[in-house]
Amino acid sequence: DDRPIIATADKKIQIFELQGTGNNLEWVVVKQYDILPARSTSSRVTDAIPDWQGNLWFITREGIVGAIDKTTGAIRTTALSGEEIQNSLAVAADGVYIVSNFAMYRFELDAAGVPTPVWRKEYDRGSVAKPGQLDQGSGTTPVLLDYNGHRWLAIGDNADSQINAVVFNR
Repeated sequence: DDRPIIATADKKIQIFELQGTGNNLEWVVVKQYDILPARSTSSRVTDAIPDWQGNLWFITREGIVGAIDKTTGAIRTTALSGEEIQNSLAVAADGVYIVSNFAMYRFELDAAGVPTPVWRKEYDRGSVAKPGQLDQGSGTTPVLLDYNGHRWLAIGDNADSQINAVVFNR
């Protein structure tokens, strides 16, 4: 809907709209979701973005994957036990793609609206975090590629010898 989505430090996701005319334009919060009940008080939102159906997805550094139902505002989450998410998510018509510090995931909403992993593929995360990285895992956001009838997904791994581009068939 051409509206910025911002995750705030006080555990809310806000949707803004530009309102006014001429030189009197201002950004106004038109919708706000309090996601504190759906996540720990210490976790930080890494990203929030709508899917192709208009549901709002969010991820936290502590490995929580959440979705907000576009019609009811209900918040449902799934936790990646023992995994962190440091990079933004990617959205395509066929799912939501999230890379943790252990694996690459494709998520969809189940019948109850709960974010559910459809597939999980581990990658070489190396033995230590590289200088400048927040954790021992991929330092990249998933990149979605559609080429000549093929649907691909690419990330960088964290292999010890050298970082590699890893390409998955979506």
